[in-house]
Amino acid sequence: QLTLRTFHQGGVSTNVSENPSIVARRDGIVELDEVRTITSEDENGNTAEVVVSRTTEFRLVAENETKTPLMIANVPYGAILSVKPGDKVKKGDVICKWDPYNAVIIAETAGKVEYEDIIQGISFQLEIDEQTGFEEKVISESRNKKAVPTLKVVDSKGVEQKAYNLPVGAHLMVNDGEKIKAGKVLIKIPRKAAKTG
Repeated sequence: QLTLRTFHQGGVSTNVSENPSIVARRDGIVELDEVRTITSEDENGNTAEVVVSRTTEFRLVAENETKTPLMIANVPYGAILSVKPGDKVKKGDVICKWDPYNAVIIAETAGKVEYEDIIQGISFQLEIDEQTGFEEKVISESRNKKAVPTLKVVDSKGVEQKAYNLPVGAHLMVNDGEKIKAGKVLIKIPRKAAKTG
């Protein structure tokens, strides 16, 4: 089952999921354009800089006066950066990496999670994740057409900081009422779901 799924995913994936990292092709100096990051933790609990800008461009430039560009790549939202602007890197160094199977939405502020129109059996189902064995809340076609499943992050006074409308197939990674830190993954959207349908 898993092998088939993995193979299938590899076969129809977009560029983002085929190579879930950017690696320096030569020695050089890092330049990052329009980068916005949030300090968070990676899956191993280590401090990580997570990209929350949508149009970040990575450039590798030569260590010469003209700063000859050696390599240019787009850094996807949600990637974990391993470098800072101005860093000297060697060929083969990892610049950033990301989840090849899921697009993510990341909390840009700390706060509390509030669900709106997210109701079991109406707008979400519980599904068992094949890989982890954990139960996950997955947004489903809503029986109530007026309901728009929305995940909100509110501050300590209950003032809305950010609201995210959730597409069908989105996996909720946080619970209603949960207190979160900036950088927390709120939602995962499987890339295969984003591709089909």
